[in-house]
Amino acid sequence: MKITRSLLFILLLAIINRIIFYLYGASIYFGIENFSVQGDTLTWVDSILNLIHHHGYSSDLSNENAWFYRPPGYSFFIGIVYLIAGNDLPLTLKIIPWIQIILDVISVYFIYNIAESLFSSIKTAHLAALLYCCYPFVIVWTSVIYAESLSIFLLLGSLFFLFKKSKNLIVSGILAGLAVLTRLQIMFIIPVILLAFFFSDRKLFLKPMLTFFISFSLIYGMWPLRNLLMHNRLVFSQDLNIGKNWSKDYLSFMDYIFSVQTDHKPQFDQIVYDKTVTWPAASYLQEGDSALLEETVSLCRKCGRGFGYFINYRNSKRELVNDSDNCDEQIAANFNKLTAEQKSKNKLNYYIIVPLKNLQKCLFKSAVYGDKSATVKTAASLLFLFRTLLILAGLYGLILLWKQHISRIAVSIISGFFIFWYFYLCFIYRNIEIRYLLPADVLLLLPFAWLVINSITLLQEKRLKKDI
Repeated sequence: MKITRSLLFILLLAIINRIIFYLYGASIYFGIENFSVQGDTLTWVDSILNLIHHHGYSSDLSNENAWFYRPPGYSFFIGIVYLIAGNDLPLTLKIIPWIQIILDVISVYFIYNIAESLFSSIKTAHLAALLYCCYPFVIVWTSVIYAESLSIFLLLGSLFFLFKKSKNLIVSGILAGLAVLTRLQIMFIIPVILLAFFFSDRKLFLKPMLTFFISFSLIYGMWPLRNLLMHNRLVFSQDLNIGKNWSKDYLSFMDYIFSVQTDHKPQFDQIVYDKTVTWPAASYLQEGDSALLEETVSLCRKCGRGFGYFINYRNSKRELVNDSDNCDEQIAANFNKLTAEQKSKNKLNYYIIVPLKNLQKCLFKSAVYGDKSATVKTAASLLFLFRTLLILAGLYGLILLWKQHISRIAVSIISGFFIFWYFYLCFIYRNIEIRYLLPADVLLLLPFAWLVINSITLLQEKRLKKDI
């Protein structure tokens, strides 16, 4: 497809603003100089380095669950760069953000072409590309060695080949498989794609969608197949229970706290920093809950392996808890008992109120965590407000598109993915970070761009009629 002057300008703008943020803005936003390497980075790195140097894909070769901790998509991306860089890890970690910047600029091209294919409007395509080009929540993650940028690139690449006039469903399926192996939540779009095409035209469904699904399955299927054949466990997603900070004490705490409220703070910080823990009113359902919580907090600080790692990270003088001395099982039993109590005796709060508050958080989040300056927090709040308006307007655009019978397959895919993923995240998984919502947010740029251009066109037509 021909690159217009306007698109070329948008692509150049995308390169410039991402480079400027990487060189000058990221350290201010994240509040650290080495912002590219963050909490989860090394688990992807360790997994691929263990495969390259020790012939085992695992974040920790001594832990049986660590063989299933991370699907291999992003780790293999790191590994390819690592091999090209001559097995130089520091150089690899410097190169990856630059590659992610380039891939994200290509994503601008993808979203332009997707919009043009769906709406047959150059203006809408230009606006969609410009929105993605300047979308701050995308730009932020190009600088960090996390899977967000690569997964968005792969998702948009898959949809690019799915919606283009000369469809290439094999490539689309392959890219979708790689996207899911990079970020598991993208899996929710696969059944939505299949259902959208099935209900749109059942006669044409079988052959093209079978082609898409087979190519997707060949890529994604290598992960559960590897787990079954090599480790005798059929794991389709991942296993977080790998010890260290991801030990049973911390995981059971997370399950419990998300059963009573939408966030793990301030209780997590209060436990780690040895402060008085203030539990919400919903935590006290029967006599003995207060004493049990107090006992469990004491155990977390004294002999919880997971909490021990977090405490050690903040206070290096505190020694880690030995495997033989931990009380993870008791902590997990206590938190699991309290979680079960919430499910049985506080059903309204557990099944309805907390999930709806999660949904409110997803749509109307307005603040950032961490020790950031007042300027950064104010700017972030304004950007979150922009995100909220964009999401709501994008959803309204989907409704209008459906009513006007425009691109109904695409509308079904975008809205279905949004609904299923938000529902799973808010009602089931519950551990919410805005970066987990990026794939759905990015797809809503398409109906938002159409809504803006369509509204401008209608206004112009009304003015012309008045002039006549």
